[in-house]
Amino acid sequence: MFEILTVVCVTLTLFQFFFIFNFFWVTEKRLKIKHPDYFPPLSVIIPCKGIDPNFDKSIKSILNQDYPDYEIVFAVATVEDPAYERLQELTSAHLDIPTQIVVAGHPVTNTGKLNNLVRATEVVRDKSEVLVFMDSDTSPQPLWIKSLIAPLQYDHVGITTGIPVYVPLKKTFWSLVKSTWMSGLGAFVTVKRFRGCYGGAMAVCKKHFEEFNVREIWKTALTDDLTLSMALKPTGLENYFVPQNIVPIYEGTRFIDFIKWANRQSLLSRVYFPEKWTGVSLMFIARIVFMLVSPVVFVMAAQQGTLDWRHWLFLSPVYMSVVNTLLLKKAIDDGLKEEVPTIGEITIWYPVLALATQVLAIGSFIIPAFARKMTWRGIEYQFTSRSTVEVVKK
Repeated sequence: MFEILTVVCVTLTLFQFFFIFNFFWVTEKRLKIKHPDYFPPLSVIIPCKGIDPNFDKSIKSILNQDYPDYEIVFAVATVEDPAYERLQELTSAHLDIPTQIVVAGHPVTNTGKLNNLVRATEVVRDKSEVLVFMDSDTSPQPLWIKSLIAPLQYDHVGITTGIPVYVPLKKTFWSLVKSTWMSGLGAFVTVKRFRGCYGGAMAVCKKHFEEFNVREIWKTALTDDLTLSMALKPTGLENYFVPQNIVPIYEGTRFIDFIKWANRQSLLSRVYFPEKWTGVSLMFIARIVFMLVSPVVFVMAAQQGTLDWRHWLFLSPVYMSVVNTLLLKKAIDDGLKEEVPTIGEITIWYPVLALATQVLAIGSFIIPAFARKMTWRGIEYQFTSRSTVEVVKK
């Protein structure tokens, strides 16, 4: 029996290692790629709600892109939103960049973000050939647009995407755990079977967006990026990860904020990919159990004098979690070293927090299995399927 458990334990460990190593390998390879110049006219769409800690820097950074022909469409729910007045002030200082501020109204059958996106995509200029989506809590470097859309010039690419990396304003335990966790989730964008995109840094050709009726899908959806990926999946077009668009998010977090965030990420995955979510959840929970049990078995065997090579294999979830986070650290450091020179001061904690992050993941898999509601930026939503969303409390 112990031999069978060891084989299962090692198999699950190798499964996770594959995700992380693949992310590391793809990141290092694509950081070296130089794409030909590609400058189609485009529209950048940014949904806003409230003023994030890095709001001014974020808006100024998108207004100062090194790109020849782009407009920016901002979207808010109401003119009473603090972001509305602040956007007017910030854009008035950059009259050289065409901008619009759209008032979308309150959501009814989708989330606030998606309601903003639907309205914004309705008013983009006719000549734009590409739609770029960005969140208001990111701070892109001047070549962000250029690097993000470059792979769209290839016929096999349908969506380009970056990933978010949480860069805490203060190095607290929960903020560092969130950074470790968020970076690990990013590894999924490089595995073909699970490949998705990140709504805070993604781009799609407008013709594909219109052809596959994405706007209509968004009118009754919970999330933008997962539904965009699903809409284009039948085409066989690739979701192309662009490591130059690993996006830093500067915030602080508390325990309760972290728990809500982690459960929301898992909940969205369960709603839109139930079969994959169930399989991956069971595998990761089993691996975490092995991670907790294997050190106990190892110590007991050492005390009894029965320690052998099987116990070292059985311990693989523990030391491989450190190996995985070292690979993750290297990929994130290389992707962000120019934009965030101090990123190493954050990622150095990844191997230290590997075990804590894995253990905390159990809750993020179990709780969403029973949830039918979620709160996002102060609005409570209830849903029964991926296409049925109701705003419960504004």
